[in-house]
Amino acid sequence: MLIEAENVGKQYSTPEGGVQQVLRGVCLSVDTGQSVAIVGPSGSGKSTLLNCIGALDRPDEGVIRIDGQSLEGLGETELAAIRNRQIGFVFQLHHLLPQCTVLENVLIPTLAGGLPPTDVIHRAHELLQFVGLADYENHRPGQLSGGQRQRVAVVRALINNPKVLLADEPTGSLDAASADQIAKLLNEFVREDNLALIVVTHSFRLAGQMQRRYQLNDGILTELTDRL
Repeated sequence: MLIEAENVGKQYSTPEGGVQQVLRGVCLSVDTGQSVAIVGPSGSGKSTLLNCIGALDRPDEGVIRIDGQSLEGLGETELAAIRNRQIGFVFQLHHLLPQCTVLENVLIPTLAGGLPPTDVIHRAHELLQFVGLADYENHRPGQLSGGQRQRVAVVRALINNPKVLLADEPTGSLDAASADQIAKLLNEFVREDNLALIVVTHSFRLAGQMQRRYQLNDGILTELTDRL
């Protein structure tokens, strides 16, 4: 199993001095070629769970494994390497650098080891062509539509050939047509690259396009068996 979360718990201190339990014994398994949506109200813990799976945060209880490796006990350098090489992130806001071109933004995750090699640049060209942006490589984000910017963000998340793709409200700031394009692209990459995809969203329309669906409410994760 590529992603495994076992009995994951997370809590935060409140300004009043109390404790808020955000995640309660969450269990989730996702394998290659699978797409999963997690829905739930604001504050239900969706982003917290995604951040724990993506090694951006640490759970207080339980274990998370990526491709069989437990994240528990790893140092920040080791976690950063896992985030860079094995996990791709797509957020609601594209977080593109406005001063960089589309191609330069896509290549940013590859720069940790110096200038990207020729094969990586070739992959960037191929991915941008796949998402319909081959003619926009030298454009800057301000010259693109919202849907185009989010497609660039998806390509950037995939440039290092990750095994896991995590998306946090990836269509939250898009119109319906652009949102459907992003959902279609995410599923195409799951099939083409055999990724494991987890999407957290308020959108039942987006969730309905994933293979499996879960609801997170009051920190408890429950699988939904009916179509949304």
